[in-house]
Amino acid sequence: MQPFFYLLADVFAILCLGRCLLHKIRAGQYPLAQFCKRFTERPLRLLRRHEPAAGRWDVACVAAAFLSYYFIFIANVLIGCYQGWAWNSIWLGAGLVFSLLNIIKAAIYVLLIGLVIRMVASIRNPYDPLVAALHKIYQPLLKPFAFMRVGRYDFSATPLVLALWLLLNSVLPQLFGRLGLWLLQ
Repeated sequence: MQPFFYLLADVFAILCLGRCLLHKIRAGQYPLAQFCKRFTERPLRLLRRHEPAAGRWDVACVAAAFLSYYFIFIANVLIGCYQGWAWNSIWLGAGLVFSLLNIIKAAIYVLLIGLVIRMVASIRNPYDPLVAALHKIYQPLLKPFAFMRVGRYDFSATPLVLALWLLLNSVLPQLFGRLGLWLLQ
């Protein structure tokens, strides 16, 4: 049952971070932004009282994603304490580190999903306003790789995709493993 709750937290965090990114570029009229808004609006209503949008960044979205991971971690620890683990105040700090690593993981997924959407949308209709909106997000990240554009084909996202994939499949699992070993000491 616990992996199901982690999966729900992942989906919620990805939607929240996607909503935050789309809010930054003022892309609220697109179906993708409406989808993110529809599924995150109720939980965010509570946080909006305490965390209003800071300029172009919607801080409540990031806070909601962070809190979802933190509450899942603490609930998992409390279930473990019920099963015989010893409660220690180090669990609270570990929950913060765990939540931060999961936010990084969710942000990587958001960037990868956005790159795939950008690629498919630019092939289908390069003059689509969504492609222009996503270009605002990815242009600073892809600028060093502009030399990888060949005619109408754009391969400049390839190094970014490989770097994000390396972070997702190599670096982050090692960090999660070290966090687990740290908690066992």
